[in-house]
Amino acid sequence: MKKRLTKREKEINEEVKSLSFSYIFLYVATIILYVSLNSFTFYVFDMKFSYNIFILPFVFFLIDVILKEVGYKVGIKAIFVGLFIFILMNYLIDTIFGLDFNLYKYLGVAFTFFISNFVNLLIYNFMLYNFKTPLMLVILTLVFSCLIYNMFYYIVTLELNFSTFFWSSYLVVAGIETLLSCICAIVLNLVERGVD
Repeated sequence: MKKRLTKREKEINEEVKSLSFSYIFLYVATIILYVSLNSFTFYVFDMKFSYNIFILPFVFFLIDVILKEVGYKVGIKAIFVGLFIFILMNYLIDTIFGLDFNLYKYLGVAFTFFISNFVNLLIYNFMLYNFKTPLMLVILTLVFSCLIYNMFYYIVTLELNFSTFFWSSYLVVAGIETLLSCICAIVLNLVERGVD
């Protein structure tokens, strides 16, 4: 027999649905910003970088906040919605700028996005239930997720061209994203745990 919900339980369910939608919307907006900033570049030590490297730690941060606040199922939903938007935005931007369609690149980048977000979600979920999420572990999780994404992204987009440029630019990106991941981890540890 189906259990009847009390008025308070109904209010909590509505609040969770509203919160879930809001977090997923924010997550998708961050992904749109990430993909959009890929076209804008700057130079450090004569190496070209896109501005989206400053956004990537926040993508992983938001998926961890979703997990901590509204639960694992919503986190999985957010990753799939984000994956769809990620592919769609990449396609739209390539179409707008007149770039060629490359199925290998699209599938590779989408796979990289999905795996890095999913690994981040799994590791953080494990930490939430088995530890008190010490700051250092949270930082390492965010940095590890960024490193996974960047490694596979560079492999896919550079088509396995491991030159000196690859390693030097990879280390600069890793340094920048590590600093941003530290800030995100501090804020993430301040977030109170919500419903499961």
